[in-house]
Amino acid sequence: VASFKAWAEEQYPQGITALVNNAGFAFKGSVFGAQEAQETLDVNYKGTREVTEQLLPLLKDGQGRIVVVGSMAGRSGIIKSADLLTRLQACQSDVELDCMLYGQFVQGIAAGTFSQEGWPKSMYGVSKLGLHLYCRLLAQRLVPRKIAVNVCCPGWCATDMSSNRGIKTAAQ
Repeated sequence: VASFKAWAEEQYPQGITALVNNAGFAFKGSVFGAQEAQETLDVNYKGTREVTEQLLPLLKDGQGRIVVVGSMAGRSGIIKSADLLTRLQACQSDVELDCMLYGQFVQGIAAGTFSQEGWPKSMYGVSKLGLHLYCRLLAQRLVPRKIAVNVCCPGWCATDMSSNRGIKTAAQ
């Protein structure tokens, strides 16, 4: 990330106006465990967040736009507990969100209590939900800089990740 940031600073000394950011990773089949959940969160949530945070200083105030590729798999409806959803949506910082995702979801998987706590059996879905919630926090944080933050969900695409079963092509 640091080398890409250095390259972008060199190529665009006046700053950038747009950042389109995407990370999509999921284990195939019925793989489900605490280690796999952490790896999925590390790529889809934390990796996207890290790239975004590193490039924020390059975005032009008043002109900057951030578009993050989310997923319908990360919609809030995947959370089975109204209390858990309320606590997730009440997070006021990345640190709080990390504690919920890593401290409660991953640890809940390890302890075998994730379902009773209201978490779904979807590591990918939780990672994208975390990303959506992070973008909400980021949008609030960037209001003073007048930088827009949007999450888009392109739909189920025919890619390696979907074993090419998606209904849309990458071009669509």
